[in-house]
Amino acid sequence: MTGSMRKKRRNVWEITASLGNDQKGIRRRRSRTVYGTKANAQKELRELVDAVEQERSRRGIWLVGAWLRTWHREVVRRDCRVKTQERYASIIEHQLIPHLGMSRAAVKCARWAARSSGYGCRRSA
Repeated sequence: MTGSMRKKRRNVWEITASLGNDQKGIRRRRSRTVYGTKANAQKELRELVDAVEQERSRRGIWLVGAWLRTWHREVVRRDCRVKTQERYASIIEHQLIPHLGMSRAAVKCARWAARSSGYGCRRSA
């Protein structure tokens, strides 16, 4: 998920987290107003984005981009060599997510998908 922050006036910040697109393709967002310093607003933004991601995963709705990042974090970083990790990260960020990032994934759980798909490197002992 992505988020943004803008200053409304002195010590007042508006933070916004992207919820993706609905079935009609309309962009949805959740926003809040935060009073205090910029550091407080950044902390609140991280919490808001994390809450939105957790809500999505509880409901079983994954965007392809979020699922790819989770797969990279949980499977690839654990099982692949450093250069392979870097290459996969580059492909995910520069080629896949820009084209597929807002699409819904038919995946209930990233761990299940990673196990069942068989994709990922296996280090030999």
